[in-house]
Amino acid sequence: MVKHGVYELAAVFHEGAMEACRASDQDFDVEGLDACPASTALGRGTASVITGFGPPVDPLATDIHIYHGPQSEIYVFTPAGQSRPILQVARARVTGNTISEDPVYPNGWPPPNGKAAPTTIDVRYKPARAAYLTTPASCPAGGRWTSNAHLAYTDGSSDSVSSNARCIPSKRRHRHHRHHRRDHDGD
Repeated sequence: MVKHGVYELAAVFHEGAMEACRASDQDFDVEGLDACPASTALGRGTASVITGFGPPVDPLATDIHIYHGPQSEIYVFTPAGQSRPILQVARARVTGNTISEDPVYPNGWPPPNGKAAPTTIDVRYKPARAAYLTTPASCPAGGRWTSNAHLAYTDGSSDSVSSNARCIPSKRRHRHHRHHRRDHDGD
């Protein structure tokens, strides 16, 4: 299982581009998904989680609800197709172009060993949140952006992988205001 992950993206996070959810883990326990304002939602996804219970529980199918937190992304796990109970709240630190997380959750959930960890994750970010994460305005030499992942596992091993994506520079749009002359016939 991944113990620590650092993901260096070709894009940059803009902390001030949207409101941040300030809910604590306890707020999620009490209020559920309503603990974060809808305006802080970044996206949704699914995950397959190893709980430690073994079959037939493992792997557990979950939904992930993703929110923008202060200098973080908040991942709230619920059973697949349900909004309750909140199974787990995980937080990843966001700085510049980097996300770092510790996806093994040693907080006692679930029993017996308290070490649940996702094995597969598929998330989709809302397109309307484009100002939160933007690509550079120009392409690097070679026309490809590179993102890197550095992973440390619970068994002490580690991996680093890179992904190249076709460069599509962010478009800086300028609004042009045109003044229209309006002709009026006499009253």
